[in-house]
Amino acid sequence: MRWMLLASLMSFPLLAKQAAEPSLSPSFDCQSELAGLTALPAFPQEPQAWLQAVDQWRLPARNKLLAAYVFNDAATAPQTRKAARQCINNLSQAFEKHTNSLRLQARALLPQASGLEAQALKAWAGSSKALKSAQYRAVNDKARQLSQRFRGNIDKYDGSYPVPKGCQGNLPKRWQEAIPLRGGSVLAALKDVPAQCQQDMFVAYESRLKASNGAVLKDLLAVRQQQAKLDGFKDYADRRLARTQLGNGEAVWRYLDKLSKRNLAASEAERKAQGDKPLWQLGQDGKKEEPVSYQPKAVLAGYLAWLGQELDIQFKPIKPKLNWADGISAYRLERQGKAIGELYLDLFGRDGKYGHNRHRELRRGIDGVQLPASVLVMNLPTDSWHHKHLKSLMHESGHALNNLLASQPYEILSGIRLPSDLVEVPSKVLEQLAWDPKVHKAVTGIAHSPTPDDRQSGIALDERILKSAMALAYHQSGQPDMEAINGELYRKYLHRDYIPGLSPQYAFRHLASYGPAYFTYLYADAKANDISDAIKAGQLSLRQFAHCMLEPGASIPARDQLACATAVD
Repeated sequence: MRWMLLASLMSFPLLAKQAAEPSLSPSFDCQSELAGLTALPAFPQEPQAWLQAVDQWRLPARNKLLAAYVFNDAATAPQTRKAARQCINNLSQAFEKHTNSLRLQARALLPQASGLEAQALKAWAGSSKALKSAQYRAVNDKARQLSQRFRGNIDKYDGSYPVPKGCQGNLPKRWQEAIPLRGGSVLAALKDVPAQCQQDMFVAYESRLKASNGAVLKDLLAVRQQQAKLDGFKDYADRRLARTQLGNGEAVWRYLDKLSKRNLAASEAERKAQGDKPLWQLGQDGKKEEPVSYQPKAVLAGYLAWLGQELDIQFKPIKPKLNWADGISAYRLERQGKAIGELYLDLFGRDGKYGHNRHRELRRGIDGVQLPASVLVMNLPTDSWHHKHLKSLMHESGHALNNLLASQPYEILSGIRLPSDLVEVPSKVLEQLAWDPKVHKAVTGIAHSPTPDDRQSGIALDERILKSAMALAYHQSGQPDMEAINGELYRKYLHRDYIPGLSPQYAFRHLASYGPAYFTYLYADAKANDISDAIKAGQLSLRQFAHCMLEPGASIPARDQLACATAVD
């Protein structure tokens, strides 16, 4: 059966333009869905009926909003992306307008509810202490704008470093006057300039965004502190971390210290082997990936066949119901002959498309109402893949499965509902299985042991702990002395003296998104390591893991979901 499925997938025109695609609309219209949100209806005052009625009222606009995010990321036509962005703004504001009323109604109904209905009403009622006033919305809007500006400055930066006289060394001719301040260029150039020139060049690279993002980051941290005060928290770190398993900043500090101590032997061994290297040479001795190439069609087919076998799911090619660009493919997921969801694949890069790899929810599943749907918006090569591309595909599909398998009776409980320090666990489990030679052979047909992931221990892990600590420390004060914080944390976690003025925080993109929750990558890695090791050892199946952590949505506490799959800290 596996090879029948493989043959079916191999015959599907994944890379070719689909002749039967409907023409793409130059606009993305959400006026009818927006009109449906104008007034809040009178909902039944019984928990189950209230939850069902709220879903029925919101669902057209919710689905349109999720679709708008996909079109904004990936639509071919610029005017379509622009219209999708406008829909995102309009629909988000319309939903926000009714937030307080819905939260108050949910709180009023909670005493009548039990079981699943109580869980759903608690989610509706919210955990923050302040209802969303006009002041609250204004502060949130300002924080969002500053976050967007911070990231935008990073994305559009194209500065260069004027090479001082006497520092040309062995630089190629094109760089002897100025070197582009991009990671690959600078790291390559550092090897070619005299030793006395290296530190200045490294500082110029790390601090390259200070001029454009210095004031932005200062304002963002201050505004986030205002958000925390309005919500009743002592600082933004505790506000943001209240939605995680660890719960607050002090618990995260304890976790980082514990992880640092656990990693100390590995990082000390690396430092001893490398000698007393300066900051700009740390982590450059890692093994490179073996240059094994895969044919994209075959690997995708093999991966879906393996995944289907492990999860007892069939991936059946279907005609896409939505087309934002040429070359979109889609699959209906079935289990025991019953449709359970839809997966859209937009795998290859093009002009105007979101430049990295991500998963987007297209619909959240509601039992008896609608099937879930997910989209992989990616930028993979069309000609050949390497292990890093397979790893990215498996990572993003882990997020997709978290949405596709988590249908619940109410939308507020369905889809990806894990707290932020666990939300990466499904993706990391699939990603880490990409390193398993048995899985690699099953997916690619090639017997190969990929080069071990060197981010999980030694100096590379110290660097990740350091960044997590920096993000946490900055957000525990509205006006932090970031240079002083850097000096302390570099010594504590990286075991190196900080170079005054290095200022890497201004180019640290995740400060504007994850903020103090940046540590969640580390936490998710640790939990995913435990789970993937158990799967490799035959102590846990991927199907059992999906049952524990993907299918429940928010119907049971996240801690119970984690405990079902592995030990909990």
